[in-house]
Amino acid sequence: MKKKVLLCVSIAAMLSLTACSNGVSQKDYDKLINEKEKIESDYSTLEKEYEELNKKYLEDKDNNLKTTSDNFTLSKVNAWAQTSFGDSASCSLDDKKHLTVHVPSNYTASNVPEILSNIKNSLSTWVAIDSPTSNTTEFNYITITFYDNSQDGIISYTFDNSNKEFELKTIMGNLQKVEEIVNAIPKN
Repeated sequence: MKKKVLLCVSIAAMLSLTACSNGVSQKDYDKLINEKEKIESDYSTLEKEYEELNKKYLEDKDNNLKTTSDNFTLSKVNAWAQTSFGDSASCSLDDKKHLTVHVPSNYTASNVPEILSNIKNSLSTWVAIDSPTSNTTEFNYITITFYDNSQDGIISYTFDNSNKEFELKTIMGNLQKVEEIVNAIPKN
């Protein structure tokens, strides 16, 4: 019986050693290790590309939002200017804090009081449109320039934003139109 047990143990030992020797060859192991390293390298490269593309996407998204916001602001001020000064009025923005309104008109000395009253009302309307719930308005300055039929500037009024109330700070004009300019200067 001892012999049978010894024989069974010997056969089991041979089979287990034989089973271990039938594992993965060194060549196959090395091949799999190389593939794994290549996949890890590709993953690292793709991860870097993803980060760069995501960064570019976020920058483009921010720029598009900014452009959309700028376009909205210009559309808003153009609508206000055309409502206040007629369909031919247009606007331009300088450094985002200075709005210039361009008004083709038949500006004469006789209609200066009416024009100044219209400007005052228009600026009050602008403040209400621009910042109905805040204490600030978007622009530090608003310049309103009137042009004659030949597109020469006749007179420009520049208003300074002082606590949501625009105050007249500067009047500039074409010296060939002195009569209109003198009559445009407020008496008070």
